[in-house]
Amino acid sequence: MMGDFDLAETCNSLIRSLEKELGSKSILRLSLDVQLPNRIIGDQEGLRSSIVQICEFLTSHLINGLVDIEIVKTGQHNGSITLTVEVRGSDSSNEEKRAMKALSEMNMNWLSTMPYKTSFSIHHEFYHFSFRMTFDRVKKEEKEPRPRFADAKILIAEDNETNAMVFTSFLEDWGCEVTVVANGEEAISKINQQVFDLVLMDIYMPKMNGTASTRLIRQVNKTIPIIILTASSLELDINECFSAGANDFLLKPISSSQLRSVIEKYL
Repeated sequence: MMGDFDLAETCNSLIRSLEKELGSKSILRLSLDVQLPNRIIGDQEGLRSSIVQICEFLTSHLINGLVDIEIVKTGQHNGSITLTVEVRGSDSSNEEKRAMKALSEMNMNWLSTMPYKTSFSIHHEFYHFSFRMTFDRVKKEEKEPRPRFADAKILIAEDNETNAMVFTSFLEDWGCEVTVVANGEEAISKINQQVFDLVLMDIYMPKMNGTASTRLIRQVNKTIPIIILTASSLELDINECFSAGANDFLLKPISSSQLRSVIEKYL
């Protein structure tokens, strides 16, 4: 259906729907290019259905899937913009080679039924789908409002000073109030002293790691969103954090668009 719609809202709603539909077998992540406008005109349903078909296909053939969805601006001309949607699926189980072999031998005729021409390729560590769509900008788009999470109080638990500085820079540019601590024990102390709207929690820290501190935070606060930060893509580490009470995770290195997208899901 052609029409005017909010791109970020549409994509975040789609991720939430897919997470409910696909269950815990696969972990979904969305990255939205910050250069894209808030509102665009075009085939909203075609965008949604293409992403859904690819995600459903990947999760049905992966054992323990990690599905990354990235939407980037790849062109513009006379008020129109071209989006490229990249969907990558990887398997963290010991069955990865078998799953890859099965996908490589599979008849991919269903791709011809996609609303938009979609390419597929297999790499050493992941399976890659890609398609492009063109949308029109909303004319006379008003100046972008402050993000709805402006003035949000964010706690960052991160022992790497460089990472903490980068995350703080992103968040403060968006109007957030940021508090930084270097380990899990300090995170627990701050949670007990102040009210925060969201926590960014590194997994591996001295004194107390992110999994243990997340578990303790959940004993006193059941609702605050906790986003795990990790350089490890191991399914075991991520699942342990979810079991402890984390809401989501970001895999380092983390771009501003990835950070913004995940915060918009919860604030």
